[in-house]
Amino acid sequence: MTASEALQLYSRMRTLNMNKILQLCYSLGAEVLLALCCTLMTQSITLCLSAYVDSITHTTKLVDRYDKK
Repeated sequence: MTASEALQLYSRMRTLNMNKILQLCYSLGAEVLLALCCTLMTQSITLCLSAYVDSITHTTKLVDRYDKK
């Protein structure tokens, strides 16, 4: 992804409301993208950290589920 593509994506994400941004964060799950999502929100760092922890928990559950097969 080029810098201009990233900037374009960033500006598109800024038009989404907070719930949509959070949903996007959860579905992406990657730390870098989650950090980007957090910078888009004007909420406290606590919300960002809890979203980050939740995404790790979610990813861990997915890995556990697929690892059992």
